[in-house]
Amino acid sequence: FVPTGASREILLRIIYPLTEYSASVTSGSTALFGYPEWVTVRGEVKNQLHKLNTVVYSRFSTALSCDKAKAVAQAYEKWYGTEMPQAVPNTVLLGYDAMSWLLYASSNGLTEPFDGAQNSFRVREIDGAGDVNCALYFLRYTPEGEIDAKVL
Repeated sequence: FVPTGASREILLRIIYPLTEYSASVTSGSTALFGYPEWVTVRGEVKNQLHKLNTVVYSRFSTALSCDKAKAVAQAYEKWYGTEMPQAVPNTVLLGYDAMSWLLYASSNGLTEPFDGAQNSFRVREIDGAGDVNCALYFLRYTPEGEIDAKVL
């Protein structure tokens, strides 16, 4: 299912009927394609996204269980004596990834792809108008409760 809009209101209007429909048909035969605005949902609505095997596109990953994100969180706690703030997107990870990319790009060139803890960089020149980050994540909310992130 691909909804015609990305608003939270539309999501709340369709999520429960879709979950009921999905439970009534063969397992795995329904899926929902969603929008970047949905990566901020939490609680029961997020659980429903998992039940529906939802795929959402986004400029950043929300799969913060990866080793890179965990390492940044541990270093943050060590240096600042408190847990990293919880936010979507996480500004700590955004800053870390941006600085890591700048250091990486300064020695490897802008054309090399870079995968950070939350953000990736795939910089391309667009018709002489400048460099643009074309990285795009596809986040799959699996029925097992995980978020599988693939970057293009």
